[in-house]
Amino acid sequence: MNKMLIAKRDLLRLVVVLFVCFQTTAGMSQSKITIKNNLLYVDVSVYNSGLCSTIHETIIDTGASVCIIDSTYAVDSCQIKGERVNATMGNTMGKKINTSYVYLDSIAFGGVVYTNVRCYLVDMAGTLQQLAPKFIIGGNYSAVLTSPYSLL
Repeated sequence: MNKMLIAKRDLLRLVVVLFVCFQTTAGMSQSKITIKNNLLYVDVSVYNSGLCSTIHETIIDTGASVCIIDSTYAVDSCQIKGERVNATMGNTMGKKINTSYVYLDSIAFGGVVYTNVRCYLVDMAGTLQQLAPKFIIGGNYSAVLTSPYSLL
């Protein structure tokens, strides 16, 4: 009996998430890339554990190999908590950053929904303060969005 209830609940959660994804995709298909201070920005919808958060002015970093979300924003605004791992990221200056990561259910921008997105949680606000972005799109996601054909 319990397995039947769990299966129904999981199916209902999946239907709700898919419905929200399709609704967001319809609205996000008109999202535009803005350029400010030589950086690319786009609005992104982040889905995790049945919750949706829209993050305005997300930076598209074509040089970043991973997606990054500010750790404080992730916990306070998106209820996202990273897995307790001792992951280490390096940057172009050779510095190492201790971090954790989470697999987001999906992110949606530019009319496309990407599922099972690995995203690192980094204390960007503590380092960059008011200049800190809340979310950085990196990896293959930024390459697809900024290809010459996607801007037509």
